[in-house]
Formats: sequence, structure tokens, C-alpha cells
Amino acid sequence: MMRTFGRETITAVCLELTFPAVLPGTSNRCMKIFQRLLPLIVSCGIAMPTQLDAGVGVTPAALSVSEGSGTNTYTLSLSSAPTAKVEIKLEASPEITLNGYGAGAFATLHFSPSNWNIPQPVAVAAYNDLTTEGIEYVRIRHIVSSADPAYNNSSVPDVTVTALDNDSLPPVSNLPTVTQLPDPFLMNSGQRVSTARDWRQRRDEIKGILQYYEYGFMARAPLSWSVALISSGSWFGGMAYRYNMTLRVDATKTIAMGVNVYTLGGAGPFPVVVNIGDDSSKAAVCLPRGYMLVTYNQENLDPDTEGSDVVGPAQAAYPEYDWGSLGVWAWGASRVMDYLETRSDVDIKHVIIRGHSRTGKASLLAGAFDERFALTAPNGAGTGGPSVYRIRNSGSESLATITSTSTFYSWFQASFRNFANKETKLPFDQHFLDALVAPRLLLTTDATGDLWANPRGNQASREAAMRVFDFLGAGGKIGMHFRTGAHENFDEDWNAMLDFADRHFFGIPSTRDFDYRPYPTYSPSYSWNTPSFFLSRDLNKDGVIDYSDLKLFSDQWQLTGPRAADLVEDFGVNFKDFAAFAATFNQRPRAYHFNTNGNFEGWELTAGLGNGVVSNGVLNCTVTGVDAHLINQTPVNVAAANARGLHIRMKNSTTASKAQFYWTTTTDVNFDERKTVTFNLVPNDSGYRDYWVDLNFAPKWVGTIRLIRLDPTIAEAGSVSIELIELLPSL
Repeated sequence: MMRTFGRETITAVCLELTFPAVLPGTSNRCMKIFQRLLPLIVSCGIAMPTQLDAGVGVTPAALSVSEGSGTNTYTLSLSSAPTAKVEIKLEASPEITLNGYGAGAFATLHFSPSNWNIPQPVAVAAYNDLTTEGIEYVRIRHIVSSADPAYNNSSVPDVTVTALDNDSLPPVSNLPTVTQLPDPFLMNSGQRVSTARDWRQRRDEIKGILQYYEYGFMARAPLSWSVALISSGSWFGGMAYRYNMTLRVDATKTIAMGVNVYTLGGAGPFPVVVNIGDDSSKAAVCLPRGYMLVTYNQENLDPDTEGSDVVGPAQAAYPEYDWGSLGVWAWGASRVMDYLETRSDVDIKHVIIRGHSRTGKASLLAGAFDERFALTAPNGAGTGGPSVYRIRNSGSESLATITSTSTFYSWFQASFRNFANKETKLPFDQHFLDALVAPRLLLTTDATGDLWANPRGNQASREAAMRVFDFLGAGGKIGMHFRTGAHENFDEDWNAMLDFADRHFFGIPSTRDFDYRPYPTYSPSYSWNTPSFFLSRDLNKDGVIDYSDLKLFSDQWQLTGPRAADLVEDFGVNFKDFAAFAATFNQRPRAYHFNTNGNFEGWELTAGLGNGVVSNGVLNCTVTGVDAHLINQTPVNVAAANARGLHIRMKNSTTASKAQFYWTTTTDVNFDERKTVTFNLVPNDSGYRDYWVDLNFAPKWVGTIRLIRLDPTIAEAGSVSIELIELLPSL
């Protein structure tokens, strides 16, 4: 059949044709001709796919932008006229801006039946921050909505953006000498952290510093990955199963690594230990205790070499990154986590990352950077892991030794060895890496005889990083365990880790000492202190954080709506459901201020405490023996769900670095170790200090709380002065 339209002659054949769903770049004249042909096509019985009318073109699908260097543009276009308005919402991460909106903000494009054939540009710029980030890859996603069913929820390809950083850090020669452990709270701007928002910014800065100088910049998460099962079979006497598989990390790259999954029978979900390195023998430790074990072969990504630097598959696939082996192996652990998020038998909130020795260093790096890991547990990781470089045991591994061209320089960024014998030039130390884990769980396991791993440096690192944990209200979440012996990966180390996990994940008591200090009289030298974080909650500036502050916040929240997000970040608290709660808050006493001389406000001194006096707003008492504690005999009768935090302001004039808080409930009336939280103290403190304890993570903080008890110190001598004990409402 022959039909003529102007100068164009079209031959229509009555058979099934397939048309592309997206026709980007099609000229208006051709599109008009095509629309005039539609009746002819239909009359000939030519099959037209319905998605033809739903096409959204993206040109180009990839682009690059640089911080401080203007914008780059891509366009979106429709393939045919819609019957109603078409809205395309653009989503991206905070590394870039879209059409001039703020970093990470949404942008929206609108097409109508009258302007549908005019492509619309999207201006993309890199957010110009002060954080050293190297190269970052960002995806822009598109969400289509329309009353036209042919366009509504149309699939639109992502746009991949390469964001280039313009920030750099000084070379070794230009860095000042800092003999003490550097201040993790000191931001690149010269200001100190004082809010949760500040810490999030400082956290990104520290990640940039560590990658720039020590580990090299790690690749971003790939756009795709896949799993291929190799074999499976029963394990552990038929009580469990082992799956051997290959994880292909990126469909566009030739990267694959072997993964073994050891899982219990049943649907789960089960907590998981991810181990860098394939050690199947430890399944016999994990499985009986109810934990899955997942291992992966890190050398599939980058071989473990000594005295040479072999470019492994991951480095070859991502040559634009300057990462060393430790960064590659840590990145692999995050790819395993990507996979675990898809498994229904995994308790994704309770995943542990672990490694031993060199892979212990990589596990700490993975846990510090990837906040999906609930517990980071390096074993014998030493130098390049948790142990600071500035403080060492005699006979321990040094920065010069580990970065020598005859040893393991390939584990690190190539220029890191320039700090050899110049450790005081480092603008950081390894307590920065520990601090990135906060407020999640961190446990280092070591041996007292493993001097090569620098246990003194590990203790110093933990004590300095603890200040960040304290700042975030997570003082009890950083632990350290030592056994006797040498540099080994024993079952004892694994059981210590699982005991620590059981205590914090599920409230199971343990008699292990997770605060053992192999050098009890030693403390690292630093002049900085922990910022006073939560003081910003005193909204009405009356010196007391109480219901009136919470109600004031509620009023502001209801007045400003979403803009209150800035206020939320400054407070560092999740106030998502606060407004509704505050309106019905029962103003019964939950705070004990000791403002009336002689009034203990229901608190009784029991065993181990004496000479109690309430005067000038302070409860003073002397520690006279073991198990020093106070009990408030007036029932608080508050729902645990409505009181999720504890605030204590006190001066600790004892040598103890720990305190405990106990409670009973209306259904569990005895004080015991199951219903307790432990938090860190500053020993021999010269002044009053605020301690904030998050009760959300206490498994037994449930039901109706009846009585409360405070063990203000675990010392057997000295004195304590308590200015405030306060149960904070649920926020």
C-alpha cells in the first residue's frame, strides 16, 4: 500500500513491527509525520507497543562536574504528546546540586500537552564544600507521575555523575608538628564541634583526611552486582548449611569474589558475623551461638603482597582511585553487606564486621566508613588499625616498618610512607578511625603478649576515641578485650566478640571485662576536652533541661514544620514524633535537682556510700566500700517507651572510669545485671560533667519502670557529687 504526504512517500506493510520505546532527538517534522501515519498503521494491523507513548529520553546518560567550576547539563524529553501534565522529580545525593537548588535537594520538571516537545535541561553542579573527598560517583534518579496512564510511573534511566573534588590537604613538609594526640573535634574551619550536625560534617572531614593521607580514596558503591551459587550442602552435623557463591561486584567490570555463607536452619532472621578472609573453622563458634557466618576472599579483589605492589582486579577496574589493599578489602566487606541486605534470613540490624591482623585493619576501616555494620570487631589489628602511631610499645611495629618498600607499603596510599619517622606530622592518628565508629559498637580484641601489635597504642587510641563516644551519648559502646598469649586468631577471641555482641544486641549478661587496661597507670597526653554537646537542649536558657524546653520545641516544630530539621540536627536527637508526644506529656517529676537543702528527693544511700548531704543543689557522698549505689524508693511508674534517655550531671572524685544505672519494672521487680546500662566516667574529674545515656539500646528497658538505682562509681574509695539525675522523655 502506497500513501503520499507532501514530499514524503511511505510504504506501509501489514506485518508486526517493533518501535523503540524512547525516541530522543526525533525532529518535530518527523514526529508530526509519524502521528499522521498512526491511523494507517492501525488499519494495517501493525502492532504498536503501549510504552511508545510513555517514553522519556535522557541525553547524555553520564557527565562530569567539578567543585567550584560551574555546571554541566543533561536534558529530558518526551517521545509523544501526553494527555495530561507530566511531572518528573529528580533525586540525588548531597554531593551535587540540581538546577541551582541546595545540595541534595529535589528538583522537579513539568511537561504539558503544549510544551511536551521542548526538551528541558537539568543543570548539575558539584557542591563546593571544604571536605576532601577525591572522586565521587553520584546517580540522579527520576520519578515520573502523571494523570496520563501511559506516562505515570514510566521508567527513566539514571544519570551517572562523576563529581571531582577541588579540596586538597597540605603535604607532609607543610604540616605542623603535633606531639600530642590530635583533637578529633577540631574542624577544618578551625571551629570545634558542638552539635550533631557539626559532628556529621567533621566525620566526613575525617574520612577525607584518612583517605587522602593513609588509605587512599575508595570507590563508591557499584551501580549493580549479582550472585551466582557454586555449591551448597549441609554443615555442622546437618544443623546448618554452607553456600559457596561468587559475588560479581559490578556488571560493567570484571570483578568477582568468593563468598561463603554458613547459616542455621530456619527462617531467621539471624545476627551475622562478616569475616574478611575465609575461615570456615569459626562457623563452629558462631553457629551454636545463633550467629550466621559469612566470609569472603579479599585476595580476589587485591592480592596480599609483601615487598611489591600488584595491581589487583579492583584497582584495575577503578584506576581513578589511589586506594591501597586495606581500602580495597574494606570496600569488599561493604559489597558483602549489599548482598546481605537482600537476604530475609539476615538480621540486618545486627551485623558484625571482623578480621584478624591485616584483615583486622581492613575490618576496622570497613566498620568506620560503612555505618550499616552494628559492631566493628578487629582482632590483633595493631599498627595501621586501632593503635595510634605516636605512642608505641618497645618492639612494636612502626609506621616506618609497615610502609617500607620491603614490607607492606602496598596496603596504604602510595605517599603515606612519607610520614615514616615523622609521626608527629600526622594531622590525625588512629583514634580518628576508632571515633568514626561512634555511636555504634566497637570492640578490639588483642593479646597481652602481642607487643608487635602495639597494645599501648591501642589503649591510648581507645581512651582518646572514647571522648567522641561520650559526646554522642555512647560511652559504653567502645570496649577492649585482652587475653594472655601472642598474635593468634583463637576461638577465645571470637567468643569474647560474641559475648560483647550478646550483651549489647540482646541484653545477655557477661562476666568478661571489656574495659581491661593492660597499662593501668598510663593515659595518653592531649590537651583538648569533650565539647558540651547537649546543652543546646536548654531552649529557654534557664539552666535546666526539662519539660518546658521540650514543650517549647514542640511549639517551634508545629510552627515551622519541615524547616525544623535544622533545629533537630543541632540537638542531635530524633524528634520525628515529638510534637504529638509533647502535647500530652505528663509533667510528673522525673528530674532530681537537689535544690532544697537536706531533701534527698527519695534517694537513699545504701551499701558502699556514706556521709550523704544535700546542700546548695548538690548531693555529696563518700565512697566507703564495694557496690556503692543509691536507690530511689519512690516508684517512678513511667512507661519505658516514654523515657528513652538518662542525663546525670556529677563530679567523679574517684579513680573509676565506669558507672552503672539499674532499674526494676512492675513485672520484673528485682535489680539485676540484665536490667542495667554501663557508661563511662572521667576519673578524678576536677569539675562537674554531663553524662548522657541512650536507653534505646537497652533490651530490658521495656514495660513500666518502677524503681531506679544509680551506681555512680565502681571505685571503693573517694567521693562523688551529684547535681542532677534526669530521665529524659522519649524524643
